[in-house]
Amino acid sequence: MRFTDKGKAIELDETYTVEILTKFEKSKSHRLTSATVYRDYARWEFDTSFITQDEKVTNYVYVRKSGSLVVSADANAFAFDVGLSEIDKDAGRVAEVYDESYEALLAEFEQALQNYKETLPQADSVRAEIDVILNQFGVDSQAKLLQYDTDVQQAIADNQTAFNLAETGRQNTYEQAEDIRNQASNQALADWEQGAGELLSVKLSSIQSTADALLVQTVANFNTRADGAIGDKLIEFDTKTDQILSSVELAESLRVIAEQQRQIKIAQLEAQLEAQLEIINKLVMKQVVVMGVSWGRSSSPTLERIEVL
Repeated sequence: MRFTDKGKAIELDETYTVEILTKFEKSKSHRLTSATVYRDYARWEFDTSFITQDEKVTNYVYVRKSGSLVVSADANAFAFDVGLSEIDKDAGRVAEVYDESYEALLAEFEQALQNYKETLPQADSVRAEIDVILNQFGVDSQAKLLQYDTDVQQAIADNQTAFNLAETGRQNTYEQAEDIRNQASNQALADWEQGAGELLSVKLSSIQSTADALLVQTVANFNTRADGAIGDKLIEFDTKTDQILSSVELAESLRVIAEQQRQIKIAQLEAQLEAQLEIINKLVMKQVVVMGVSWGRSSSPTLERIEVL
């Protein structure tokens, strides 16, 4: 890779750093790697171990010079398609290409670029972004609570349906047993009562077990989905909050550095001004002395010294 600035070639050397931000379009993962800098150009090779599936890869190039806080905007960008080999697909290899540290580094790069374009970030804009996150979290939480209420109501309705079925079955069984009892003798009645009681107990136990299992499974499934969704939103909120705080800290550090440089520049200018005033005073002193000598020759042999303040 070679670079130019306003048509003039940039002579790269060991004081330059060239970094490439690789973004995987489908998997939404990122990788930040460095190129090897040679005389007047840089060389970079794509690491194929990052490939996890067939997708498009976009690469953004950043150039930085040692000792300078300025990071270039996208000096260059290029894209290509990658594919996972059939051997890797059959073996089921999974490569971890998402790394939160690179995600945080990407956020720092983007924030640094934004700071140089728009100076320091305003507190109102940071607060507005936090408010958007909080509002979205409130909306998502309310939606989950509504879904939870809907699922609970559905579970109650399902349990009531199971109970109604059990009651209907019990009533039908009782009526059938009553008909048989009315038609049987005393011995048959005794036998029937024993058998009917056992049959009724077994049927009620089976129906109740089925209803309890259905209710437990429904509540467990809902709790699993609700806990996972809320947990994901909390993690997302914490991550974005940390990124915003890191950006504010970086902005404050840049402001302190700028103030220090301004103070140094003022001190240098004052020193230069004092030196120039000293030179002017000396020149004025010489001029006055010369004028005094000329005056003494023309009107008096006595030379008086004149102090210049």
